[in-house]
Amino acid sequence: METTATLLTNLLAIDSKDPLVSSLAEFLVRKRSGHWWNTTRATAKVVTALSDYAGATGEFDASYSLRLLVNGKQREEYVVEKGKLIRGSQVISLPATELKRGENRVSLTGKESQGAFYLSANLDYTVPPEVAMQSPGLIIERQFYRLKAKRDGDRWRLERLPLQPGEKVAIGEEVEVRLTVDAREDMNFLILEDRLPAGFEVREFREDPRFSSYSEYWGLSAHKERHDERMAYFMNNLPAGRHEFRYIVYPELEGSVIALPASVWPMYVPTFRSESSPWTFQVVR
Repeated sequence: METTATLLTNLLAIDSKDPLVSSLAEFLVRKRSGHWWNTTRATAKVVTALSDYAGATGEFDASYSLRLLVNGKQREEYVVEKGKLIRGSQVISLPATELKRGENRVSLTGKESQGAFYLSANLDYTVPPEVAMQSPGLIIERQFYRLKAKRDGDRWRLERLPLQPGEKVAIGEEVEVRLTVDAREDMNFLILEDRLPAGFEVREFREDPRFSSYSEYWGLSAHKERHDERMAYFMNNLPAGRHEFRYIVYPELEGSVIALPASVWPMYVPTFRSESSPWTFQVVR
């Protein structure tokens, strides 16, 4: 992306009417993923190059009106004057019942056109949490343990009892969350996120004598952030192999709750993502 963006910028400076200019711009637009291009650096270069392209080709002065059609039915009408959107919504939501099985056609029909107009579509969908996403070469597993701290002379000893999905835990009872990441090869700049079950809090144990020997990382250091609804770990480098991350939570409210899948992905390749299975708890008094 960066190379193509740089080539477009330089070519515009040499000859903005070169036939290759429009092809490079179209290539960059097609390679957009959501609102960005691969990395923050690539996104900055592409946005700069496309801005130069729009200025050189006069698209900032474009004026036109057009209709957005979905399967031949008009969904929105747009009016653009001097490069600014005067009428029309930038986000169109359609209920699934209005879509057909198989091919669905989205098109723009323009009139009184002065300048080019573009259509960009992004499909978002949801799946049940049981359908975990897995990427080859990057696997994440999550296990929960009932944590018991027992006095052993002048020291504390921790006992871990594996929990099963749906098993009961008591309000205030410590539960260890163990996240295992298995990477087939060395990776850089990874994010590991684990969303907390509703009604659970992270136990602060640094000044608790029961957990004086407790270790959060096994064989790997990472920057940790605790948020209201999740734990997040940031790793500059992840060597190939298995790595464990641990932290302690406890429930404050009774009821049936679900822990959404934990996920791990390279920061600059968000589509290369893996998730764990969800987990359920029965919290009792």
